[in-house]
Amino acid sequence: MADCNDNYLDQYNAHLARFAHRAIRAFENFTSPIAGMFEEMAARKRRRKTILALAALPENILHDIGWPDLYERQFHEDKN
Repeated sequence: MADCNDNYLDQYNAHLARFAHRAIRAFENFTSPIAGMFEEMAARKRRRKTILALAALPENILHDIGWPDLYERQFHEDKN
């Protein structure tokens, strides 16, 4: 009788493990695009802050670090 109960419990635990695995994968598939959007928004925010910080620097420092001056930036933006 103990073998029958052990076999039932093994099958039951295996079923629960499969269900949990599928539930976790479904949750990950649902949340991964949302996480990707948040990561993209954070990257855009960091780029914007970097550009604003560079724009606040004096022109001689911008030239020293190799950042193009305003005219070159406008020319390259218009060209692309």
